Amino acid sequence: MMTGMRRSIVFALALAVPIELLNFFVFPYPIDVGLPDDASWLQRLVGAQWIVLHWPGLRLLEWLGAVGGQRLAIPGLFASGYIDTVMVILASALFVMWLRRLASKHGMATGPAESPDLRD
Repeated sequence: MMTGMRRSIVFALALAVPIELLNFFVFPYPIDVGLPDDASWLQRLVGAQWIVLHWPGLRLLEWLGAVGGQRLAIPGLFASGYIDTVMVILASALFVMWLRRLASKHGMATGPAESPDLRD
């Protein structure tokens, strides 16, 4: 079990680097964009999840502005996003591991289904 956990942590740490680089440099953060009054429920949901996932980075920006550390904003946002990305990947991997363990405990197949032999 610990090997699976360690492998999940290493996987999350490694996978988060390219994801966060892409997220940080290609898809910049939409701070203060706002939503129109007629935004769909999906747009509102995506906006809400963005705020929840990026709350640590937003709080960091607020704190850096208060203490005069604006030059640390870019590295701080990247580090905050990296930590968030690692946590999301790790939570997803652990959830999949839990589902597989639950399925095997109840006798469900966890691998590819075997096709019946049609030659009979």
